[in-house]
Amino acid sequence: MSATEAKTKTSKEADEKFRKAVAMMSDYEMNWCHPKYRVSNNGRAETVLERMEVAAMKDKSSSATLNRLEEEAVHVREVLTPLLRCILIPISS
Repeated sequence: MSATEAKTKTSKEADEKFRKAVAMMSDYEMNWCHPKYRVSNNGRAETVLERMEVAAMKDKSSSATLNRLEEEAVHVREVLTPLLRCILIPISS
């Protein structure tokens, strides 16, 4: 098994355990917590599951932004490298 496969397997296992933990917390919250303790800043009752869904969407959004920025950086590097060579080679000669 390659390192990438091992990392993916570990990540999937961790994700599954995390989903189970969120489900257990959500069940506990529904069965035992008083509704007044589940109120968010906007005054609306927000469950653990709802908060985790919002966090997951923000995480995906952040990942997409970082991936886009990385692609732009690679593009800039591809464009600037030949230009810098054209400038720096005559200077060093």
